Amino acid sequence: WLLVHRHESHNGGPVGKQLPQQGGPNNTGKVGAAPTPEVAKIIADQEAAWVKAMTTKGADAMEKLMGDSLQYIHVTAHTSTKKDFMTELAGGYSETDLKDPTMRQFGNTVLVLSNAHFRHTGLPDQSRSMAMHAWVKVGNNWVMVARHSTRFEPF
Repeated sequence: WLLVHRHESHNGGPVGKQLPQQGGPNNTGKVGAAPTPEVAKIIADQEAAWVKAMTTKGADAMEKLMGDSLQYIHVTAHTSTKKDFMTELAGGYSETDLKDPTMRQFGNTVLVLSNAHFRHTGLPDQSRSMAMHAWVKVGNNWVMVARHSTRFEPF
């Protein structure tokens, strides 16, 4: 296994050395290339559709965006399957915002790292976090197969 992305934060800013996109002679240090413009647009559109589905309780749209093997890790470390998350989605989110995304492509997989903000309907501010979405091309479609979020301090 190769560590493909490392980004730590303290009060929202990066800490430590950012890994380079260029590798050594044997690509041992390579982190991943930016996706082609075509793939970047597809993934950006998928991310926008995901945000819309989150805030409109768009279960049909969300069903198509998520892979069947989804592992959805919340800022609390609670892990949901696709079935679990579809139930959780019914509770609704009044706000979901992803900012400053960076994308790295590894063959048929694209990792997207964003500053994220989520608020459940009717509840106080939920989380400001760093979220990573893993999109995999299955057939002709890109689906989210993993999501992990780490909350910024204060909790």
